[in-house]
Amino acid sequence: MGAFGAALGTVLSQVAAFVIGTVQFARGGAALRLSARAVRFHKKHLKNILLFGVPTALNEVMVNLAMLTVSGVANSFGLASSAAYGVGSRINSLAIFTDGAMNQTMSAYASQNIGAGRQKRALEGLWKAIILSAGAALGTSLLVLGFASEFSACFDSDPAVIEQSAAFLRVTVWSYPLFATVGPLIGFIRGTGNVEASLLVGVVAQLCCRVPASFLFSRWMGFPGVGVAVLVGPLVSVSIYLWYILTRRWHRGLARVARL
Repeated sequence: MGAFGAALGTVLSQVAAFVIGTVQFARGGAALRLSARAVRFHKKHLKNILLFGVPTALNEVMVNLAMLTVSGVANSFGLASSAAYGVGSRINSLAIFTDGAMNQTMSAYASQNIGAGRQKRALEGLWKAIILSAGAALGTSLLVLGFASEFSACFDSDPAVIEQSAAFLRVTVWSYPLFATVGPLIGFIRGTGNVEASLLVGVVAQLCCRVPASFLFSRWMGFPGVGVAVLVGPLVSVSIYLWYILTRRWHRGLARVARL
């Protein structure tokens, strides 16, 4: 079925996950039990959910818009470059697995320690998480750097696609430690109630830096310039987040958390 089959498989997998999860809840196999009668809207809880959820959602929207723009720039170089970008992006997605995991872990860890009045412990956990995550990502960077062509060949047999994908990867592999550092930083910022900082960083790093960089570097360097643009987003994010934390501006979110 071609591309349609891949899309259909994605939809069916999500439907299956929803059905299995619903059945699991209905049978009481989960810690929480859901029922229509138990659903109530509490203004205070809804307000708090929106307070943290909306900025987080907007940040994700900006990230995806930036990625869509970079993808559009890559597609402008022709079919081989478009395929190479797709292959390279999939490999990159697999390589930065620590980003999302550390984001969620650090968010829960920071919020729990802040709630317990252990601010110092929360901050210490952040630095340890960064070292662990970035260290693992650096090893992945070296692995992909050494076998960029071989990894690309697993997804496409066209020599032109393999060559361009490998060139793209040799630039973007250095984004892995950056993404691995961004993950814990974002989790810490959100876990300490600094949602407005997360939103601001998203605007600056994605819309103000990554999107323009995709046009500028691709014009100067051709398709490899798209890889440079991939580096810009996490580099700017890491710089701003570190500044925000080292200058103790993250304490501003503690007052918001205390009011919840």
